[in-house]
Amino acid sequence: MITVMAMAKSINLAAGEPADQAGGLKRIALLFALGLAALLMLRDSLAYVVRPFDPALALRIDPENAEVAASRAEQLLRDDPASAAKAEALARRALRRSPVSAAGARMIAAARDIEGDPTAVRRLMAYSESLSRRDLPTQVWLIQDAVQHNDVKSALHHYDIALRSSEASKSLLFPVLIQAIGQPAVVAELVPTLAARPAWAASFLDRAARDAQDLEGLAAMLRGIALRGYAVPRAVLAEASARMVDARRYDLAWQTYAVGDAPAQRDMIRDPDFLRLGMADGPFAWTNVSGDGLSVEARGYGSHTALAYRASTGTGGVIARQLLMLRPGNFTLSGAVPERAPDSPAPALRLTCASSGQPITMISADAPAFAKPFAISAGCPAQWLEIVVDGGDNPLGASGAVGGLHVSPSRERR
Repeated sequence: MITVMAMAKSINLAAGEPADQAGGLKRIALLFALGLAALLMLRDSLAYVVRPFDPALALRIDPENAEVAASRAEQLLRDDPASAAKAEALARRALRRSPVSAAGARMIAAARDIEGDPTAVRRLMAYSESLSRRDLPTQVWLIQDAVQHNDVKSALHHYDIALRSSEASKSLLFPVLIQAIGQPAVVAELVPTLAARPAWAASFLDRAARDAQDLEGLAAMLRGIALRGYAVPRAVLAEASARMVDARRYDLAWQTYAVGDAPAQRDMIRDPDFLRLGMADGPFAWTNVSGDGLSVEARGYGSHTALAYRASTGTGGVIARQLLMLRPGNFTLSGAVPERAPDSPAPALRLTCASSGQPITMISADAPAFAKPFAISAGCPAQWLEIVVDGGDNPLGASGAVGGLHVSPSRERR
């Protein structure tokens, strides 16, 4: 820069412009400094772009970059563990250039691990974490180390740190954590972690409801966090309870559903006025299953709401269903038909044993108010209640409404 300024000075003197000398020198010096800064930034940027694909080339581009040196050390250890000494030297160089490089400390630890020095490895990994809790490989190592020492609490602590600090960690850590739900000791420690409402809890619960293979562990986890005041989303409970029903774990499914609907009773029809139709609350709530030519909606009739339907000519089928958990005994199913178009076939209510598929009864709702008896036998722990309509042969189709559905115990077997 001194040479550039001297040249600028001689140019200005030759031109006979002593008044502009100072300003010209400053402008030239500034342009030179900016150009040099741009070159350094370009070098750094290029090295970072190349680093994931070719750390060796990145190091040649920018030999002073600590993170690039750490990446090259990692590449050496991965490709040739025998080069541990060279990798460690690179990592130490990275840490000297940037004393806050968690990657540098981590790669020294990796090299020491190959050399068989577990004490140094644990010390260096702890040091790496102290430099940056956002270094995902360090957190993964600490998780694995805690698991090897059967320290579930420490493992979940590092899971929490990793998941809080790295969005990318979810795809790596969620499947492992979900698989571990089958271990009661993991669930016992996971419940307070989730109940503290970390930012990753909601997406983890969504994933667990879909993917957890151990349904007992999944149910225990959901009940546990609910008891600690965590409002488990209805969608999570719906997905989890539906999978349990598919597995014919009806009691477990009910216990899970009831986590989010504590007042619900298992020996009743829930939402008799269809106020939550279409809310995707799971099998223990009304599910709209209408097909082509069928349409439904919740519609008000005076002070009550009923399920209004329309069926095209020649169509028909189930328009809504709900899973009941009636114990063996005698019952009466009652309800109301606040509307039915002339010449429209009466809607029907069909009960089927969920586990065997065997029919229990088919009740015709053929009056403005109806009450019909039926019986549940032993060996049928859960029952599907379905509302069935028929479009008939009237060119205008069929329409009507049904609501106010209730099940009550009756004294005598019919």
